[in-house]
This record gives sequence, structure tokens and C-alpha cells, in this order.
Amino acid sequence: MIKVDFLINCENAFQTLGNNNLNLIGVFDVINTPGFPASHPYFCIVAKVTKDDDAEHEMSLKISKGATVITQSPKEKFTEKNRLHISNMINFQFPEEGEYSVTIVIDDEDKETRHIQLNKVTL
Repeated sequence: MIKVDFLINCENAFQTLGNNNLNLIGVFDVINTPGFPASHPYFCIVAKVTKDDDAEHEMSLKISKGATVITQSPKEKFTEKNRLHISNMINFQFPEEGEYSVTIVIDDEDKETRHIQLNKVTL
């Protein structure tokens, strides 16, 4: 069985050299912007998955709005019992206002989803 321990959107994420501690900076689920399409300069999606078998699995992350997939990362194969994945999103384009889904996909099955709400605001 595969379990998603967490799926987090944040401003930055990294592991500390030496002890591999996970550092999450600026966890968020809302982005306010003056207009669309909106380009977000940098953010991270962090996922931790655990499994109880020795089989090889495939994992990817996707961002979608409704039924439209905006982007999906290439599939990564993994066999580890504990898998940490950090995706760095650079100059990511959100085409319109609304709710976006961030989903971890394992073996072509949507396993866990978090949301990012994009709001148009007046500056």
C-alpha cells in the first residue's frame, strides 16, 4: 500500500546538508495577483510518500484547473520505502483566476490533491 504522508505548496523547500532535515519556508494556498495570466516567479511543491512493498512505482506531480492539466512532471521511478520529492516551479504561468489543483500521481492514479486559490486584487 502507498500512502501520501504530505503534499505541501511553499515558497521554498530544501534539505539540510548532513542530516537531511526538510526545511519548508512560506507554506501557502492563496496567491493574490493584479492580473492574468499571472506568472509566479518561484515556488515548490513537496511530497512525501511511504510504501510497504518492494515493488517499483512511478510518481509525478500535476497542476490543473478543473479538467485542464496545466503541467505534469515526468514520471519518476522509485523503490524506496520513504520517498521525498521536491519540485521547483520557476516562472509558473497561471492563466486565469480561480482554484488550481496540485496532485500527486502514483502509478497513473491521482493519490492526493491540494489547492491553490488565485485571486485578482487591486494594488
